[in-house]
Amino acid sequence: MLSIKNMFFYGLLVAASTTLAAPTTSPETSLNPSGPLLVRRKNPNKCEAHIHIDSSNTWCGTNCTAKYAINVVDKAGNPMGYDFTWAYVGTWKDTNPKYDRIKIKTTKGLELWIDGKIIGGSGISSNWKSTFTLHYGSQHWNSAQCVKHTDKSARISNGQRDEYDLWCEFDC
Repeated sequence: MLSIKNMFFYGLLVAASTTLAAPTTSPETSLNPSGPLLVRRKNPNKCEAHIHIDSSNTWCGTNCTAKYAINVVDKAGNPMGYDFTWAYVGTWKDTNPKYDRIKIKTTKGLELWIDGKIIGGSGISSNWKSTFTLHYGSQHWNSAQCVKHTDKSARISNGQRDEYDLWCEFDC
């Protein structure tokens, strides 16, 4: 009987220590809007915009969507971009933006502008990485110059949707 009590208390101790040791966000990571994972930042001395697009695949017909989620973080890794309504600091999100320029207010006073768009149902082309032009203050660059690009074509593991990610660094 004593060993069963010991095993019970040992299990409680392990569960409590696991809860207390939960991971935290370090300055060298940024949030991934498509999930709880953190993505290692390339250069913690720059600000960063992470653009995630979740798009209908080529079989969508006339009901295609492209869902945008954009996180902007400062040098310390803290959120500095505002949401779609410009009311709260956080992730800027929109589905099928109806404009060619996305404007994201930042806590630094300047806006991050993103020109261009990926249209839902267009499929992943070889040149998607150069789709956007980004502007922050006097800085202007093409998304092909961003430090990291990833894409995942439609398959069962991502709900049969195409996914695009860009991590773009800039001085702020």
